[in-house]
Amino acid sequence: MGLACEGGRTRSVVMPSDVPFAYSIQPEPHRERGAAILSAHPELRRLAGPEPLTGLVIIASVGLQTAIALKLALLPWWAILLAAYTVGAVLNLGCWALIHEGSHNLIGRSARVNKLWSIAANLPILVPAAATFRVFHLHHHRHQGDPRWDMDMPLAEEVRLVGASPLRKAVWLALFMPLQVVRATKAPHIRIMGAWPWLNIGACTVYAGVLFAARGPAPVAYLLLSSWFAMGLHPLGARWVQEHFTLRPGQETNSYYGPANRLVFNCGYHNEHHDLPGIAWMHLPAVRRTAREFYDPLFSVHSWTALLWHFLTSRELSLDCRIARNDGLAKSSLADASELRKAA
Repeated sequence: MGLACEGGRTRSVVMPSDVPFAYSIQPEPHRERGAAILSAHPELRRLAGPEPLTGLVIIASVGLQTAIALKLALLPWWAILLAAYTVGAVLNLGCWALIHEGSHNLIGRSARVNKLWSIAANLPILVPAAATFRVFHLHHHRHQGDPRWDMDMPLAEEVRLVGASPLRKAVWLALFMPLQVVRATKAPHIRIMGAWPWLNIGACTVYAGVLFAARGPAPVAYLLLSSWFAMGLHPLGARWVQEHFTLRPGQETNSYYGPANRLVFNCGYHNEHHDLPGIAWMHLPAVRRTAREFYDPLFSVHSWTALLWHFLTSRELSLDCRIARNDGLAKSSLADASELRKAA
């Protein structure tokens, strides 16, 4: 089926009236491809499991971003804004990538330890999202493309409001962070509150309070702007288009192989991650090198900046360029390291 918006807006045969996407009756591709990769390259199983070194990376990243925030308090507002757009956005996207590692239990040996590391990585982002991200992200893997469970999918209202307008697409990307909160309110069947979100909220509140008490509002403003840019109208924001927009017919997940991966802990290796999500960030380039016969034929992105421009200017690429389905749970990708080790 030709499902991609790139090169024409063809639609699949099943299209519920309340879902403005190409609706597929095919299973998501990652479980089948992940099993095939492990069958062809069983040595990749050795890469599965937690990487304690990531904990040291979290300490370094949080420490560096905190030090920059405190130092910038002595500079004028325009310097804070410039620093947030150029340096802070990169560091905070890196922190998001480290939170993501914890959501897959790829830092420590227990879920509790991984949740604590994720909350630590969340501190310079200031918005307390690590605990709830873990819940939504695991549903994203288990139900990829199912609008009822996969909150990575835009809401139908988003698709209709944005349309193909370059200006509205820019506004949508600029508001991407608060839109995640709106999406969460549309999924009351997904339980997100409990002790861990409250601990997350408390940790970020105390962290922000200490910064404010030490240097006033400037470091807090720098960190919030850094998070806003990392998630929004910024070349890094093209990541949200790169990951699961249908940039080529029938391909619902795309990887980015540009140089920024070195700064944001390989978060561009998205096909590799979905195929083998029990493998930590530092080993994803090795997965691609080892299994080139699987990844070289796939379309990939090499510039987030170029993709951002294309997304904003193309009338053919918009929020409806996604593949939807309703069988995400039954056809999920290999969800954790233990399952990855056992997979054939």
